[in-house]
Amino acid sequence: MTDDSAYDTIHELGKFGKLHIVDLSSSDLQSDTMMYYKKRVANCDMYLNKLVAFRLAMQDHQVQPPGSELAPMDLAVGDVLEAVKRYVDPLEEEYVENLRFKTVNLQLINELKEREFTLRMCNHIVREAQQARPGVAALEHKGSLNASELDTPLLEEGLSPSSPVNQFSNTICGVIPSDKQLLFERVLFRLTRGNAIMTFQEIPEAVIDPSTAQPVNKTVFTIVFIGHTLKTRIIRTCQSFGATRYDVPTDRLSLDAALADIQSKLSEYHVVLDKTVSSLRALLSSLAIDRSGMHSPLLNWSFAVSKEKAICEALRKCRVDDAKSKLLTLEGWVPTLELPALRQTLSLAVSRSQAQQAVCQVVPLDAVHMAPPTYLKTDKFTEAFQGIVDTYGVPRYREVNPGLFTVVTFPFLFGVMYGDIGHGLMLFAFGLFLVLSEKTFEMQKKAGKMNEILSMAYGGRYVLLLMGIFAVYCGTIYNDCMSIAINAFGTNWHFPSANAQFKESNGHVYPYGVDPSWYNTNNELMFMNSFKMKLAVTLGVLQMMFGIGLSLANHIHFRSWVGICFEFIPRVAFLVCTFGYMIFIIIYKFTQDWTGREIYAPNLVQTMIGMFLSPGSVDADKQLYEGQAKIQAILLVIAFISVPLMLLPGPIITHYRAKQAHKKSQEAHYAALEEKSLDVPSPVNRHHGAAAAESHGDEHHSFGDLMIHQSIHTIEFVLGTVSNTASYLRLWALSLAHSELATVFWSKMIMQYGINTGSPIMTFVGFGVWFCATAAVLLAMDVLECFLHALRLHWVEFQNKFYQADGYAFDPFNFKEKEESS
Repeated sequence: MTDDSAYDTIHELGKFGKLHIVDLSSSDLQSDTMMYYKKRVANCDMYLNKLVAFRLAMQDHQVQPPGSELAPMDLAVGDVLEAVKRYVDPLEEEYVENLRFKTVNLQLINELKEREFTLRMCNHIVREAQQARPGVAALEHKGSLNASELDTPLLEEGLSPSSPVNQFSNTICGVIPSDKQLLFERVLFRLTRGNAIMTFQEIPEAVIDPSTAQPVNKTVFTIVFIGHTLKTRIIRTCQSFGATRYDVPTDRLSLDAALADIQSKLSEYHVVLDKTVSSLRALLSSLAIDRSGMHSPLLNWSFAVSKEKAICEALRKCRVDDAKSKLLTLEGWVPTLELPALRQTLSLAVSRSQAQQAVCQVVPLDAVHMAPPTYLKTDKFTEAFQGIVDTYGVPRYREVNPGLFTVVTFPFLFGVMYGDIGHGLMLFAFGLFLVLSEKTFEMQKKAGKMNEILSMAYGGRYVLLLMGIFAVYCGTIYNDCMSIAINAFGTNWHFPSANAQFKESNGHVYPYGVDPSWYNTNNELMFMNSFKMKLAVTLGVLQMMFGIGLSLANHIHFRSWVGICFEFIPRVAFLVCTFGYMIFIIIYKFTQDWTGREIYAPNLVQTMIGMFLSPGSVDADKQLYEGQAKIQAILLVIAFISVPLMLLPGPIITHYRAKQAHKKSQEAHYAALEEKSLDVPSPVNRHHGAAAAESHGDEHHSFGDLMIHQSIHTIEFVLGTVSNTASYLRLWALSLAHSELATVFWSKMIMQYGINTGSPIMTFVGFGVWFCATAAVLLAMDVLECFLHALRLHWVEFQNKFYQADGYAFDPFNFKEKEESS
């Protein structure tokens, strides 16, 4: 397309909103066309910053900014930058002028108020200090003065301005920040060697500093000294400490006249200030909402400039193929189903611009020089779960997306750690409240009135909802409701006699979950530890096995037979023959009845240690089943064989294939040189050829590099199998911690310090403390802790078995996002 039709074409593509534009511009060589669009982008940023500054000014001047109920209107203007310049620049000049006038008026008002405080508080101090004998080395600290003392006439003190005492004394009055008073006083005392009378009185309220326009606590000071020698030094000291000096009349008539003049000027300045503020508010109000009340110029211009910036950025990404005709080439990605709509959009753009026809060429995927972006469709339910995955890394194109499985596995692992019926119901209720109040929260979010913490909770509302559901489910398995067991089906344990110390089973099994009789027993912790620990390891190995299974789907899709034979199969064999066997003996031990046998149930930890340290032999008193030693030896041999299968064949085959491909490419290159063809390749093929040659150079590695790379992966998997399995023990640890905390809170705050005291007041207080502790620790901190641990299990233990996460997201060029941001 040419430069004439490019703008209209990009505009229509922005409305289309399904094209991911590829940056084809070269940073080394920028054409005049690209530099032109680059400058326009900078100008758009400048005016967007001005519009943002106007929005902030609305908040400063108590003007209601445009809310979410107003939608930006698409302005029908020619050149957007010229139009916004004609509209915004005069407003900015008027606003700056009024703001400057307001600042000057406020500064004058603050100076007059500060001078008024000084006159009222210093007049009496000056007259009193001048009555003292000159030369007395004394520091007087006066307290607050009442109004009657401030208004005492000078003549009532028996002292006139022409008195002999005043002929050789000087007085300096002013104000100084209160935090500098002590140091200021010490410096002056040393400077005058004590031959001055200094008096300080703090202003009872904070005053607005004229220079900074900030409220500051200040102190009024007076300095009475003899002679003119010290005057220059004291004035310089006042300047260095940021003190402001004021002339204070020493007679009543001059004081009254000065105060009256100050009041008159304050009234005038306040009138001017009110008119200036009214003008500023009127200007900002006209920018926020027009006279019709239906549209907002601020939103309209923000949207228009944002669109212009997006269009110029898209044009800057084009490649200039012909400098004279300004032929532009735009490359991008579009979903296959949207290809007919893209062609229709281009036809519409060409018909509107009445320019040269834009050519749309579809390039086969195998001939493209770069990997496609990953396009994942999400809705408001799956968006948060996909966000959990994308935070770790975006899946590469056509790679298995863990987001689908995270919808179930993430809240389930959280529930295993948090399993509690009562607390899970509270979490579920909170998530349900966020879901049912979506409209209200969406309005707050669009209006920018939602704080950061609530915004994160609202964004993960469906995650919280499922986390609460699975917490309740796992709580029913644990039979735990705020540390209280629920006897829903009737316990199967009973005391055989009234004096019996141990319970006996009636031979039946509790139909669902843990029998409530296990709680509040001496071996409760031992039983729950064993149960939850084995459950955690079992779930961990199953999830890791599922992750390795998903890697098979990736290998099949990308037709990586080397990966299937020398990565998937050895990994499965190693995991099954080690920790998969451990899960087998856990389940086998659970299904056997060990009562009445000559040996006790073997310790599984010792069984696994003996499998590696003493292969092929099992002690008779530690044997689980017949032929155990032989089976363990076979499994150990298979596990050891799988390690070199993961390490050696892959690099050898890859290096051989790379050599063959390099040899074929060289032969094809020499054949092309011999033919001396005069055909000029198309821009797409020419660009692809250069990129392909570059990519072949990047992919060619030495055999040593391949071996080092594969060695790292092999060692990581072998050692990671052990560490990842152990890492799943956090499911047991967090579940145990939650249960024990709930037990402590209930037994101490509700029972021991509440109900057991027999006092209704203590019971009420204990319930309040229990509720606060439960809300702060178990419903806030523990939820966040279990969330983070479930996140780590997915990112590290699960996704590293199959997930490359080296892709980039499909980012369509869309005006709708600009409208929402405006």
